[in-house]
Amino acid sequence: MGKRGRALPSPRCGSTACSPLLYLLCFLYLGFYQPTMHYGGDGRRSKSVWAHEPILTPERKLWRAVLEQAYLDSELPPSMDGSEPIERVRARRYLRAGSRFEAANLELVCDFADVPADRVVLWARQRYPLAA
Repeated sequence: MGKRGRALPSPRCGSTACSPLLYLLCFLYLGFYQPTMHYGGDGRRSKSVWAHEPILTPERKLWRAVLEQAYLDSELPPSMDGSEPIERVRARRYLRAGSRFEAANLELVCDFADVPADRVVLWARQRYPLAA
């Protein structure tokens, strides 16, 4: 949510209907953090003369695309017959870190993507709770 409680628009489409995770992944994937060093002030009042912004490498973009695809798969609509697509089931289980194996894989992908895995898991568990 942006200032005054308004939803943040997605970088590509400008829609406010996009979910926060998709917005975050798009923001990270599209590289709005540019690898630059810039002068942080006149040197007398600022704490640091140089401010370092994170470097977004092609490898990070690739791993963020993996997370984005998992998100897109988890949002697939039901099939024509009303059943859940297997891709949706697997993606939701993966993002929730439903097993030790999936948790380890998600942790590795998030490390490579430079995205906090604990926040992804917390978000996914809130958005996709297990059926009772």
